[in-house]
Amino acid sequence: MDDKVIANDCLESAKVACSEITKAIAECGNQQLRQTLTQLRNQAEQSQQQIAQIAQQQNWYPAAGPASPDEVNRVRSFFEGGGAGTVTATYPGAQTAGQTFGQTAGQFDYSTRRR
Repeated sequence: MDDKVIANDCLESAKVACSEITKAIAECGNQQLRQTLTQLRNQAEQSQQQIAQIAQQQNWYPAAGPASPDEVNRVRSFFEGGGAGTVTATYPGAQTAGQTFGQTAGQFDYSTRRR
């Protein structure tokens, strides 16, 4: 394996760790364990940021461009409104305009999402 593959694998693993730890925090009833998990998530996020920075410097991972004020307001409104509705976000490397997170065409409709 070359360095680019290793870096991208580490980056993906760090993202998954952040996501899974966040899920555990949301389900945790023990405050002490919740604090420990929060610290672990913060460390995982720092690792992810460091790996992403290295990968970006080596041109192995495309950095997202700055969000426009309209995009920031749209996402803020979505989350402040309880997450009901649909969000579409574009990112560098998308095959088509309007492609959403996860590199799939279309939109995420959180109002009908099952847990």
